[in-house]
Amino acid sequence: NAANQRDEEVVQVAVQTCPKTCGYCCITPAYSCKNKDAPRVKCETVTKEQCDDPTWKTILAEDCPAVCGFCDQKNPDCRDKITSCKNDIGICRNVDLQNFVKENCQATCGLCGNSTATTTCE
Repeated sequence: NAANQRDEEVVQVAVQTCPKTCGYCCITPAYSCKNKDAPRVKCETVTKEQCDDPTWKTILAEDCPAVCGFCDQKNPDCRDKITSCKNDIGICRNVDLQNFVKENCQATCGLCGNSTATTTCE
């Protein structure tokens, strides 16, 4: 049924782009780990901007991976070069755009180890 297929596509987009606000954090591997018991920063105060900031990224990947969505990343420095990648996850499978995707959408499309998009979620 076309409606069921569309519903599944909507769920997949929600899991990729808004796991926190859409209620999918628990099933999103990027957020299904625990933060360090004695972190160097208060994980509950970390912002998305800090998660994306190269200065903070290494510390947050070690101390607050669940907040930043780094649980399944082998390379915490892996990220998208442009922010719009996660707006259309279908781009990852578009054969005509593979060079663009490899260059600009590595995190969203899972092209750096087992990484995923880094949307703040708890």
